[in-house]
Amino acid sequence: MLYREPFRAFLAIFIATLGFAGVAVAAGGEGMVSEDSVLEELVFEVSSNKDLRKLQRVLDEKGATPLLVKIAAGEYRLKRSLHVNRSNVTIQGEAGARLKLAKKAQAPVIAVGSQSEYPLDAERIENVSIYDLEIDGNREFQESEYNQERPWIRNNGIDARTVTGLRVERVVCGNNRSGGLVISWRCRDVVAKDCVFKNNYFDGVAYYDSVGVFTVDCLLSENLGAGVSIDNAVSNALFANCRIEGNRDVGVFARHSEGLMFYKSVVKDSGNWAFFLSHDERQKGVFDVEIASCEIVGNHGGVRMGSVNTIQSAGNRVTLSVFSENGSLGRPDLSTAGAPLDRLEGGWNPEVEYAEEGAIPEGPFSKRLYQTLNSYDALVKSPES
Repeated sequence: MLYREPFRAFLAIFIATLGFAGVAVAAGGEGMVSEDSVLEELVFEVSSNKDLRKLQRVLDEKGATPLLVKIAAGEYRLKRSLHVNRSNVTIQGEAGARLKLAKKAQAPVIAVGSQSEYPLDAERIENVSIYDLEIDGNREFQESEYNQERPWIRNNGIDARTVTGLRVERVVCGNNRSGGLVISWRCRDVVAKDCVFKNNYFDGVAYYDSVGVFTVDCLLSENLGAGVSIDNAVSNALFANCRIEGNRDVGVFARHSEGLMFYKSVVKDSGNWAFFLSHDERQKGVFDVEIASCEIVGNHGGVRMGSVNTIQSAGNRVTLSVFSENGSLGRPDLSTAGAPLDRLEGGWNPEVEYAEEGAIPEGPFSKRLYQTLNSYDALVKSPES
């Protein structure tokens, strides 16, 4: 079920560490590292492509001291990924700071964590934050989505692997040859907030093999594949106050996952289904997916359950959500190939009826929704980072 003790522990840590970036100011000039004696934090200032190359050497040293990277306004061209492979790193852009992948680079713009083919848990890094940047994958000038040196690596805007505690806020990430934000290989405790993921060749965001992923107040639009793609053992993921609009294929694709919540979000103008839920070749589908208080409007189909039985997918529900103008291809708002897909319309308002202390209703569905709403409120009402 959603948001048990590991999640609650993460949430407490997340709220306590929102101020990680700090306000330290470098004493040195361009491209220099200085140490703040109060915060015990290294600060590196970037104002040229040459500084980025120096920065990569600092990142490769894998020191234990927290590192704050301040990127000045301007466009920077990357022939290789900016690779964050050490813990306790914050990248903070000024207004107008833009990282753009060079022609034929065929790499992630920012790579976070191990780039090995099969990352080990011993390679895990922690506490990486990326704020206030524009990321451009320059996809028209990439010959392939695959990296030439490491063909298992894709040309994503931000590619995170085996990372605990990743925060991405106020980032515009688009025009990538593969996906916008892609996390995989046992990532934990990931927050994307106030971001835009648009015009990527495949997906706005793609989440794989990860636990505790929060996507809040984000726009996912005009991606050629899906706005959201979830697969390969994702659990405990929340999408809240998001707009998933104008994606060429589906708004949301999900399989082999459990404990997904879509809350107060809009899925609009998808070229195919708003939501397509299914299973993989090993019969692993979706369990305990909840689409609550959402608007599903103007798609070429509403919510489609592609699984045929409860072994593949079960426990999935749509509640208090509005459907309109999704039937241009003759498709219903809800349809299934056989696995159950429940719909609850009206009759109660969780934000009002559960307001009294301890007023948790009976039944696993209502209790799960109530717990998720509490977790959501704690997240979005926490102090700004």
